[in-house]
Amino acid sequence: MSLSCADYLNSIEACFVALRGRGVLWAPTDAALAASWHDQGVPIGLVVRVVGARVRAWRFRHGHDARMPLHLGWYAPAVAQAVRALGPLVTPVQLVADVQPEPGLCAAELLDPLEQMLTETTHLGLRHAYRQAWDTLDRALRRPLDRDEPGDPDDDLADLPPFDAAVAKAENVLRKTLVAALEDDERVAMDSAIARELAPLRGLMSKKALAVQHAQRCNTWLSRQFAVRWPTVDGWVDLSDAG
Repeated sequence: MSLSCADYLNSIEACFVALRGRGVLWAPTDAALAASWHDQGVPIGLVVRVVGARVRAWRFRHGHDARMPLHLGWYAPAVAQAVRALGPLVTPVQLVADVQPEPGLCAAELLDPLEQMLTETTHLGLRHAYRQAWDTLDRALRRPLDRDEPGDPDDDLADLPPFDAAVAKAENVLRKTLVAALEDDERVAMDSAIARELAPLRGLMSKKALAVQHAQRCNTWLSRQFAVRWPTVDGWVDLSDAG
Protein backbone atom coordinates (compact mmCIF):
# COMPACT_ATOMS: atom_id res chain seq x y z
CA MET A 1 0.00 0.00 0.00
CA SER A 2 1.38 3.39 -0.95
CA LEU A 3 1.93 6.21 1.53
CA SER A 4 -0.30 9.24 1.51
CA CYS A 5 1.40 12.50 0.61
CA ALA A 6 1.23 13.61 4.26
CA ASP A 7 2.79 10.35 5.49
CA TYR A 8 5.45 10.63 2.80
CA LEU A 9 6.41 14.10 4.01
CA ASN A 10 6.33 12.94 7.65
CA SER A 11 8.71 10.09 6.78
CA ILE A 12 11.22 12.52 5.30
CA GLU A 13 10.90 14.74 8.36
CA ALA A 14 11.48 11.72 10.61
CA CYS A 15 14.70 11.07 8.69
CA PHE A 16 15.89 14.61 9.44
CA VAL A 17 14.93 14.23 13.11
CA ALA A 18 16.99 11.03 13.32
CA LEU A 19 19.98 12.71 11.67
CA ARG A 20 20.01 16.00 13.61
CA GLY A 21 18.16 15.15 16.83
CA ARG A 22 15.32 17.62 16.33
CA GLY A 23 12.72 18.60 13.79
CA VAL A 24 12.88 21.03 10.88
CA LEU A 25 10.72 23.93 9.79
CA TRP A 26 10.41 23.64 6.03
CA ALA A 27 9.42 26.32 3.55
CA PRO A 28 6.45 25.75 1.22
CA THR A 29 8.92 24.99 -1.58
CA ASP A 30 10.31 22.07 0.47
CA ALA A 31 6.84 20.61 0.99
CA ALA A 32 6.06 21.08 -2.70
CA LEU A 33 9.27 19.26 -3.67
CA ALA A 34 8.45 16.33 -1.37
CA ALA A 35 4.91 16.23 -2.79
CA SER A 36 6.31 16.13 -6.32
CA TRP A 37 8.52 13.14 -5.40
CA HIS A 38 5.46 11.41 -3.94
CA ASP A 39 3.38 12.10 -7.04
CA GLN A 40 6.16 10.86 -9.34
CA GLY A 41 6.38 7.60 -7.39
CA VAL A 42 9.89 8.13 -5.98
CA PRO A 43 10.23 5.46 -3.27
CA ILE A 44 10.37 6.98 0.20
CA GLY A 45 13.12 4.53 1.12
CA LEU A 46 15.26 5.87 -1.71
CA VAL A 47 14.78 9.48 -0.59
CA VAL A 48 15.76 8.54 2.97
CA ARG A 49 18.85 6.70 1.73
CA VAL A 50 19.94 9.64 -0.40
CA VAL A 51 19.44 12.16 2.40
CA GLY A 52 21.41 9.97 4.82
CA ALA A 53 24.27 9.49 2.35
CA ARG A 54 24.48 13.20 1.51
CA VAL A 55 24.55 14.13 5.20
CA ARG A 56 27.35 11.61 5.80
CA ALA A 57 29.30 13.15 2.91
CA TRP A 58 28.66 16.65 4.25
CA ARG A 59 29.94 15.69 7.70
CA PHE A 60 32.94 13.92 6.23
CA ARG A 61 33.89 17.15 4.48
CA HIS A 62 32.93 19.66 7.18
CA GLY A 63 33.18 17.67 10.41
CA HIS A 64 30.67 15.58 12.33
CA ASP A 65 29.39 18.57 14.29
CA ALA A 66 28.75 20.66 11.17
CA ARG A 67 25.19 21.91 10.69
CA MET A 68 23.64 19.80 7.93
CA PRO A 69 21.75 21.39 5.01
CA LEU A 70 18.06 21.53 5.94
CA HIS A 71 16.30 22.51 2.72
CA LEU A 72 15.20 19.61 0.54
CA GLY A 73 16.29 21.45 -2.59
CA TRP A 74 19.92 20.86 -1.61
CA TYR A 75 19.30 17.10 -1.81
CA ALA A 76 17.23 17.22 -5.00
CA PRO A 77 20.08 16.70 -7.53
CA ALA A 78 21.22 13.54 -5.70
CA VAL A 79 17.64 12.25 -5.54
CA ALA A 80 17.32 12.90 -9.27
CA GLN A 81 20.53 10.95 -9.95
CA ALA A 82 19.22 8.01 -7.91
CA VAL A 83 15.83 8.12 -9.63
CA ARG A 84 17.44 8.09 -13.07
CA ALA A 85 18.98 4.71 -12.22
CA LEU A 86 15.53 3.27 -11.45
CA GLY A 87 14.06 3.80 -14.88
CA PRO A 88 10.30 4.36 -15.26
CA LEU A 89 8.62 5.01 -11.92
CA VAL A 90 5.37 3.56 -10.64
CA THR A 91 3.13 6.41 -9.49
CA PRO A 92 0.98 6.09 -6.36
CA VAL A 93 -2.12 5.82 -8.59
CA GLN A 94 -0.61 2.84 -10.41
CA LEU A 95 0.82 1.26 -7.28
CA VAL A 96 -1.33 -1.61 -6.01
CA ALA A 97 0.54 -4.46 -4.36
CA ASP A 98 4.08 -4.12 -5.61
CA VAL A 99 6.49 -1.39 -4.60
CA GLN A 100 8.92 0.44 -6.83
CA PRO A 101 12.26 -1.41 -6.66
CA GLU A 102 15.27 0.46 -5.31
CA PRO A 103 18.78 0.13 -6.72
CA GLY A 104 21.27 -1.98 -4.84
CA LEU A 105 23.44 1.11 -4.53
CA CYS A 106 22.12 4.62 -5.04
CA ALA A 107 24.48 7.21 -6.47
CA ALA A 108 24.87 9.16 -3.23
CA GLU A 109 26.03 6.06 -1.37
CA LEU A 110 29.06 5.73 -3.65
CA LEU A 111 30.83 8.28 -1.44
CA ASP A 112 30.30 6.30 1.79
CA PRO A 113 33.33 3.95 1.60
CA LEU A 114 35.92 6.71 1.27
CA GLU A 115 36.45 7.25 4.98
CA GLN A 116 37.32 3.58 5.47
CA MET A 117 39.41 3.50 2.30
CA LEU A 118 41.53 6.36 3.64
CA THR A 119 42.25 4.37 6.83
CA GLU A 120 43.27 1.32 4.79
CA THR A 121 46.25 3.01 3.11
CA THR A 122 49.23 4.98 4.35
CA HIS A 123 50.25 5.95 0.81
CA LEU A 124 49.97 9.74 0.72
CA GLY A 125 49.58 9.87 -3.05
CA LEU A 126 46.70 7.39 -2.96
CA ARG A 127 45.02 9.22 -0.09
CA HIS A 128 45.19 12.46 -2.08
CA ALA A 129 43.92 10.72 -5.22
CA TYR A 130 40.96 9.25 -3.33
CA ARG A 131 40.01 12.69 -2.05
CA GLN A 132 40.23 14.18 -5.54
CA ALA A 133 37.98 11.43 -6.91
CA TRP A 134 35.56 11.92 -4.02
CA ASP A 135 35.36 15.66 -4.78
CA THR A 136 34.49 14.89 -8.40
CA LEU A 137 31.61 12.65 -7.35
CA ASP A 138 30.42 15.04 -4.65
CA ARG A 139 30.25 17.92 -7.13
CA ALA A 140 28.18 15.79 -9.50
CA LEU A 141 25.66 15.07 -6.76
CA ARG A 142 25.21 18.80 -6.14
CA ARG A 143 24.70 19.61 -9.81
CA PRO A 144 21.21 19.61 -11.36
CA LEU A 145 20.50 17.22 -14.19
CA ASP A 146 20.72 19.67 -17.04
CA ARG A 147 21.83 17.58 -19.99
CA ASP A 148 19.47 15.35 -21.94
CA GLU A 149 20.67 16.32 -25.41
CA PRO A 150 23.73 14.90 -27.20
CA GLY A 151 26.88 16.62 -26.06
CA ASP A 152 30.15 17.64 -27.67
CA PRO A 153 31.10 14.87 -30.15
CA ASP A 154 34.76 15.37 -29.18
CA ASP A 155 33.99 14.59 -25.53
CA ASP A 156 34.10 10.82 -24.97
CA LEU A 157 31.83 11.18 -21.93
CA ALA A 158 29.34 13.61 -23.47
CA ASP A 159 26.55 11.13 -24.12
CA LEU A 160 26.78 9.28 -20.82
CA PRO A 161 24.13 9.96 -18.16
CA PRO A 162 25.48 12.73 -15.89
CA PHE A 163 26.42 10.55 -12.93
CA ASP A 164 27.94 7.84 -15.14
CA ALA A 165 30.06 10.58 -16.69
CA ALA A 166 31.02 11.80 -13.21
CA VAL A 167 32.09 8.28 -12.21
CA ALA A 168 34.22 8.01 -15.36
CA LYS A 169 35.76 11.41 -14.60
CA ALA A 170 36.43 10.36 -11.00
CA GLU A 171 38.23 7.27 -12.29
CA ASN A 172 40.37 9.44 -14.58
CA VAL A 173 41.14 11.87 -11.76
CA LEU A 174 42.08 9.04 -9.42
CA ARG A 175 44.40 7.47 -12.00
CA LYS A 176 46.09 10.71 -13.10
CA THR A 177 46.55 11.97 -9.53
CA LEU A 178 48.09 8.72 -8.37
CA VAL A 179 50.35 8.38 -11.42
CA ALA A 180 51.59 11.94 -10.81
CA ALA A 181 52.57 10.88 -7.28
CA LEU A 182 54.62 7.85 -8.38
CA GLU A 183 58.35 7.73 -7.84
CA ASP A 184 60.40 7.78 -11.04
CA ASP A 185 61.33 4.10 -10.79
CA GLU A 186 57.69 3.15 -10.17
CA ARG A 187 56.55 5.06 -13.23
CA VAL A 188 59.25 3.46 -15.40
CA ALA A 189 58.21 0.01 -14.17
CA MET A 190 54.54 0.72 -14.89
CA ASP A 191 55.20 2.17 -18.36
CA SER A 192 57.44 -0.79 -19.28
CA ALA A 193 54.88 -3.37 -18.14
CA ILE A 194 52.04 -1.69 -20.02
CA ALA A 195 54.14 -1.23 -23.16
CA ARG A 196 54.89 -4.98 -23.23
CA GLU A 197 51.20 -5.82 -22.88
CA LEU A 198 50.12 -3.41 -25.60
CA ALA A 199 52.84 -4.27 -28.09
CA PRO A 200 50.85 -7.08 -29.81
CA LEU A 201 47.86 -4.73 -30.22
CA ARG A 202 49.65 -1.87 -31.94
CA GLY A 203 48.64 -1.63 -35.57
CA LEU A 204 45.45 -3.57 -34.85
CA MET A 205 43.61 -0.86 -32.93
CA SER A 206 42.90 2.81 -33.37
CA LYS A 207 44.68 5.36 -31.17
CA LYS A 208 41.50 5.87 -29.16
CA ALA A 209 41.05 2.14 -28.56
CA LEU A 210 44.70 1.82 -27.54
CA ALA A 211 44.24 4.73 -25.12
CA VAL A 212 41.33 2.88 -23.50
CA GLN A 213 43.42 -0.28 -23.21
CA HIS A 214 46.29 1.74 -21.73
CA ALA A 215 44.03 3.26 -19.08
CA GLN A 216 42.60 -0.13 -18.14
CA ARG A 217 46.04 -1.69 -17.79
CA CYS A 218 47.24 1.31 -15.83
CA ASN A 219 44.34 0.83 -13.38
CA THR A 220 45.18 -2.85 -13.02
CA TRP A 221 48.89 -2.17 -12.42
CA LEU A 222 48.10 0.45 -9.77
CA SER A 223 45.64 -1.91 -8.06
CA ARG A 224 48.28 -4.62 -7.84
CA GLN A 225 50.91 -2.26 -6.48
CA PHE A 226 48.82 -0.17 -4.07
CA ALA A 227 45.52 -2.06 -3.61
CA VAL A 228 43.65 0.79 -5.31
CA ARG A 229 39.87 0.57 -5.52
CA TRP A 230 38.17 2.19 -8.50
CA PRO A 231 34.76 3.86 -8.70
CA THR A 232 32.00 2.32 -10.82
CA VAL A 233 28.28 3.03 -10.87
CA ASP A 234 27.84 -0.18 -8.85
CA GLY A 235 30.49 0.53 -6.21
CA TRP A 236 34.27 0.49 -5.76
CA VAL A 237 36.21 -2.39 -7.30
CA ASP A 238 39.70 -3.81 -6.82
CA LEU A 239 41.32 -4.80 -10.13
CA SER A 240 44.25 -6.68 -8.60
CA ASP A 241 43.01 -10.00 -9.99
CA ALA A 242 42.05 -8.63 -13.42
CA GLY A 243 43.51 -10.54 -16.31
